[in-house]
Amino acid sequence: MPRHTKPPPDPLLREEGEPPCRLDRKVALVTGGGAGLGRAYALALADAGAAVVVNDVGVGVDGRPIAGGGPGSVVQDIRRRGGRGIGVLESVSHADGVERLVGETLAAFGRLDIVGQQRRYRTPSPHCGHDRRRF
Repeated sequence: MPRHTKPPPDPLLREEGEPPCRLDRKVALVTGGGAGLGRAYALALADAGAAVVVNDVGVGVDGRPIAGGGPGSVVQDIRRRGGRGIGVLESVSHADGVERLVGETLAAFGRLDIVGQQRRYRTPSPHCGHDRRRF
C-alpha cells in the first residue's frame, strides 16, 4: 500500500511568517483594469507597492458604457490607499492604441515592469482559431 506523504512546497507560495511580496519601484500596466478581475489585480499590485497604470475603455461586452466603468474609480481607490496610479482611457484592440498606452506609461513613470491583460470578448471565440494578428 503506497504511503501518502505531504507534497513538496510550492515555490510560488509564501511560507507562513515570511514578509509579503513587495513590488516597490515597479510599474504595472493592467488592461481591462476598470472592473472585475482587472480591478482586483490593479488594486493588489498597488497594495504590494507598484505604481499602476489602469487601462480600460469603460464599456461592457455589449458595447454599452458601464456605470462607474473606466479607470477613474480604480485610480481613486489606489490613491485613497496611499498608492500611485494613473488611468488611461484607450483601446488596446489596435497597435496604435497599445503604443499610446505604453507611451503614456513611460511618460508618467519612466519604465514598465509588469503587464496584466484582462480582455472582455465581444463575441465568444476560442484563441486556437485566431491567427497571430487577430489574437
